[in-house]
Amino acid sequence: MMQQSETMLVAAEFRHQKRKLFGDRVMFIRDEGDTQVGSILIPGEIKKQSGTIVMIGVDVDLGKHDVKIGDRVLFTRYLPPEIELSRLDGSMVLVHIVHISDLYVGWDDPDLVKEYNDACASLGTST
Repeated sequence: MMQQSETMLVAAEFRHQKRKLFGDRVMFIRDEGDTQVGSILIPGEIKKQSGTIVMIGVDVDLGKHDVKIGDRVLFTRYLPPEIELSRLDGSMVLVHIVHISDLYVGWDDPDLVKEYNDACASLGTST
């Protein structure tokens, strides 16, 4: 099971590798296990439909869609296919890519954003 800090390390690694996501899409890693953000508790039947954004497409209008890496999202129960991508250490991570309009709800998680910024700094990558 991938912990949230590891999810943010994956996001930082993708940025360090200068990977790009094209179009108005977002890439996320699906949450696993119990999920609670501050006072928000995601029930078990919904937690399979929540994830953390690790990459934002180059064509996403950030003025219109207030999203950033580390945001938590809810998405349709018809999950897009999993895609396996390699990490810096050679291991693989499963991600999902959807159009931004396919996301239902998003909320800022300042702790995850801080973890992402710290992970980028440790890799020598600017956020």
